[in-house]
Amino acid sequence: MRVAEPSGRGNEAGHGLAVISVLVVSRVVIHREGIARLLAESPRTRVVDTAITSEGALSRIRELRPDVALVDLPTEELCSLALTLDGVAPETRLVALLTCEAEGQFVMRAGAGICGYATHQTSIEQLVAIIERVARGRLAPASTRPAASARAGLTEREREILGLVGEGLANKEIARQLQIELATVKTHIHNILEKLGVNSRTEAAAVAVWPETEM
Repeated sequence: MRVAEPSGRGNEAGHGLAVISVLVVSRVVIHREGIARLLAESPRTRVVDTAITSEGALSRIRELRPDVALVDLPTEELCSLALTLDGVAPETRLVALLTCEAEGQFVMRAGAGICGYATHQTSIEQLVAIIERVARGRLAPASTRPAASARAGLTEREREILGLVGEGLANKEIARQLQIELATVKTHIHNILEKLGVNSRTEAAAVAVWPETEM
């Protein structure tokens, strides 16, 4: 399904930044077409096409060179695509669409070349924000991004809580494990999101699982 004819990089959105070109990849019709239509409605993203398989995605990426490929495929195929993509079109960044936080934490550890992820619980506004961060270079593959720079401003306690968020613990579980009040956990998480410049626990969890560099 071709959603919009590609017209090259550098189209301007109303806010003065280049509109981000996106390829949507999914075997599930309702995911593929639904997400494509929702992203097409955003002034910040331009859906250039959709694909059903990793082979189809590679073909469209070679031709269209989108800024971001949003991929909803089984984990093994997803990671394989990410590795292949690095040699085919390294300028196209891959964002994975996954079923849950735990799966996201796994692919961010194991999937070299995967620049970010969203889950089926992510809102369309959050998804656009994730795509923007990846395309603008605020996120990068786990193998190259200096994640420590994003965490450097956190306190020791905030880093500890961020690590637990990355493990998939809920606020109540974090409070119980650290033996602190639930309200205290919520305050820390609010501060963590602000310091990291992210909008959700999903994005914070992605930062949490990137490998540490020099602190």
